[in-house]
Amino acid sequence: MSSVSRAGSTSLLTAVGLACVLVSAAASSAQDDPGKAAFEKGGCVVCHGASGDGANGPALVPLGQNLEELTRIVRGGLGQMPPIPQSKASDADVAAIHDYLTRLGGPPAPRATSPASAGGIEDVNVRIDRARLDHDLAALAAAVESTTSALSQIAIAERTAHLAAAYATWEWVVQQPTPPPQSTKLVDQAIDHVERALQLNDRVADSHAFMAALCALRVTLGSSPAPTLAARLGSELAQATALAPDGPRVLLLAGVTAVLAPAAAGGLDAAERQLRRAQELLPEAATGFAWPAWTSADAAVWLGRARQQHGDKAGARKAYEEALRLRPRDRWIAQVLLPSVAR
Repeated sequence: MSSVSRAGSTSLLTAVGLACVLVSAAASSAQDDPGKAAFEKGGCVVCHGASGDGANGPALVPLGQNLEELTRIVRGGLGQMPPIPQSKASDADVAAIHDYLTRLGGPPAPRATSPASAGGIEDVNVRIDRARLDHDLAALAAAVESTTSALSQIAIAERTAHLAAAYATWEWVVQQPTPPPQSTKLVDQAIDHVERALQLNDRVADSHAFMAALCALRVTLGSSPAPTLAARLGSELAQATALAPDGPRVLLLAGVTAVLAPAAAGGLDAAERQLRRAQELLPEAATGFAWPAWTSADAAVWLGRARQQHGDKAGARKAYEEALRLRPRDRWIAQVLLPSVAR
């Protein structure tokens, strides 16, 4: 096998090995070391050794990611590794795995310049030229590995930027008492951003559900073929549900979609069922592991909007008050939503 092939195989084995560890976290028990229990229960010792230092597969220690980076990889996927939803590995599970692998590996090694940065690209270019002149095949194989990794990092950053642009538009439009004229154009752009994020990784349930919600928001603005948008939002919800059947964030966005476009997404009764279930499953406060940081307060807000559409001001007020209790600094709830259902 050539050096380049070995490098590619190592990259693939590392991604698969990490996925194995993280998926097994969902079954972790309440033992003294839940991270170790998950690592062993998943059978990962066969490939990676009892201490995570490699066997038939590559070593997983020392672990090169901090918890935020590892969680981002888990939820978004990386290379051959698919995204892992919270239904298979909760945030607490991921934290336990990270703690276990960190303890196994000892102090982290100093980080090299990332090939994804400008300085990193220049450094890689120099090393490639040097290796070419020196006929250093091992160094060229290492360059293949590092640049491939850089492309994955760039793809994650690009996907995150597209979703951030769409999310900013989403909040700007939904918090308006009356959507301004430019809302239509902005929501169309937001849909395009999420479409491009899905092109980079179409295995993230949240992204499909968010696309459905944006399509529903676009329906409320008019001047676009509603049947086409309705079909699209139905398709996106189906894909999101297939990827994360009981995912709390998918339930939240499915409920939001049904509030905005009840005729296309199952009606207000279905919206309320989904939002109440999401409220039960979502954390009360942002954990820092998932972004956007949707919590049970968001489910309460949209439950209030569903009740308001039903003409139930008292029910809407109760939901908004619960949302404000959970998120007391939220001025939209305090200054816009609650006054809209004042006695």
